[in-house]
Amino acid sequence: MKKLFCLLGAALCLAGCSPAQAPEALPSPTPAEIAADFAPDQLYGVAFLGWQDQTALESYRDLADPDTLPVYHISAGECYLILPRYADMSLRLYADDPVAGTRTLVVEDPACGPFVLECNVSDLYPDAVVELSREGQSVSFSPWHSLKDGTLQLGEEGLDLTR
Repeated sequence: MKKLFCLLGAALCLAGCSPAQAPEALPSPTPAEIAADFAPDQLYGVAFLGWQDQTALESYRDLADPDTLPVYHISAGECYLILPRYADMSLRLYADDPVAGTRTLVVEDPACGPFVLECNVSDLYPDAVVELSREGQSVSFSPWHSLKDGTLQLGEEGLDLTR
């Protein structure tokens, strides 16, 4: 009887030693699913990629091809992936210098797609202004990453796509 309990105990222990199965990875959202996440008044999505580092861009391959994205450099600082909600939105990108009180047009594109923006060398003020327009609607914003609480500041018309 003792042997039977020992064999039964050993069998139960071995049954619990099967290899653990890895949890299934959640699928990345499709562009259509991202579009469904936009509120009616949101005109763009922004993902914070990091400080002087665009390697996180690879995790957004489902939304934009990192190999073909234009990269607009205002200053060596924070990197953002910016996705206009509509393909026919026009872009005006400005370098902003609040100390000198100047704003310089850097890029103008009548039908822009997704792009990477590197800006905000200082955490005191944003140095880039993104202006998107479509069918009489226009929105202007300066993305920045708060060092105080880590939140992404991008205005009411923007959707945070950071993963």
